[in-house]
Amino acid sequence: MPFMAHLADRGIDIFDRQEIGTFAEAGLWGSIRHHGLVGNMVIVSDDAGQPGQG
Repeated sequence: MPFMAHLADRGIDIFDRQEIGTFAEAGLWGSIRHHGLVGNMVIVSDDAGQPGQG
């Protein structure tokens, strides 16, 4: 996967699921914004953890 290779080349632990999840979310958000799809979007979060995450 080019994304994982890109992260590994920069010294990021690609086996750390939490860290990879954060980078994936940031990449998705950046792509959405880059393509002008943000508009008047509002993101609401209760910051609740997901099952199985410590």
